[in-house]
Amino acid sequence: MADATTAGEAMGFWEFGKGDAAAKQWIADLGGYGTNAGTADKEKRAVELLTGYCGGGSSWSPAGATMTAYVAGTGKAEDVGIWAAMPADVKNAVDQSKANWYTNYQNWQVGPKGRYFMSYWYAKFCYLGDKAKSMVDILRDYAAMAPNELFADTYSTYFADPAGYNDHSLWGNNPALPADGKAFFFNNILERHPYTPPAATPAAT
Repeated sequence: MADATTAGEAMGFWEFGKGDAAAKQWIADLGGYGTNAGTADKEKRAVELLTGYCGGGSSWSPAGATMTAYVAGTGKAEDVGIWAAMPADVKNAVDQSKANWYTNYQNWQVGPKGRYFMSYWYAKFCYLGDKAKSMVDILRDYAAMAPNELFADTYSTYFADPAGYNDHSLWGNNPALPADGKAFFFNNILERHPYTPPAATPAAT
């Protein structure tokens, strides 16, 4: 069976990864570098500002109160102009990646593959596809925190009925669970690793 992160990605929740290479992919999806485009030094600096603001991980918040404040505090006057020249979609994707970013998933910037955001806990650049969003909508906003959290919440919803151990047709019957989520668990987990009732606890003697 695929691990939880891979399963989350299969359901439409994708992490580009961390660092400059991931930030470049994220920026490209959201429209590129604006009027910085074609100037290697400015493009490079825009990426550095983005990864710097995203931080080093293990945090619920970015490296500054806002990107505007972060850029103003770098001590490099040219940084303000470089960030101001970035496309509106990139800037809004950053602005909507607020502290505890997953609580704001409804407002994340829409791009070609879904809703784009930054995860400060993992210091990663990500997007939440429409299929995955439809599952978060009926779960809890924490499922938008990372692919493995989406997997865990969908898992617990799909296998919620203990009677399903004896009658597998009882699993996945939550009417709010989207068809894509049901199909993923049926095809990739239930059918490949059939569940059986847990062993009975021996009677006390």
